[in-house]
Amino acid sequence: MQKHRIVSPLVEYFLRNNMMRPFADMLGYRSKSIVLAFTAAGTPYSIAPFKRYNFQPDETLNGENALITAIEIICIDQQSVLDNGQTNITADILKNGYLNICDSEQNILSTIPLFNLYAPAYAAGGKTIARKLFMTHWKEQNWQNCFFEFADITGLTTSKGIKFVVYYEPLTNK
Repeated sequence: MQKHRIVSPLVEYFLRNNMMRPFADMLGYRSKSIVLAFTAAGTPYSIAPFKRYNFQPDETLNGENALITAIEIICIDQQSVLDNGQTNITADILKNGYLNICDSEQNILSTIPLFNLYAPAYAAGGKTIARKLFMTHWKEQNWQNCFFEFADITGLTTSKGIKFVVYYEPLTNK
């Protein structure tokens, strides 16, 4: 008698189409921290609603060189002072922002609420519950065309900054 496989074909399908990862899989072979400081008016990172905050060019994060496998935002509860000396943003500010992943033609491939990129460790019943990062499978991005923006800038000041951590796998087949 042959057994009916119901779950296995679904798992195989999801894995084959990059819709899931094996349990306890690495986030990426490498990671980069990207810290951006909000600045005074008239500068690239000045504070304004719906302003596009583009990332600095980084060839290693472009789609032909890297598969971005996860991304997160680190907030003040995880790191209060950033590497550049500025105060980190609070998680409540994230509800007003979006991350846009774009290709080389500046087409938006994906738009994600910033709050979805925040992965705190939770404590419940005396136990710490592991963080769950936002998993991705981006391989067509042009990093300098990617940007984030805020619909409401309440809580943002020039003394604050934002920190992204990008997990990626370098691509060797160019």
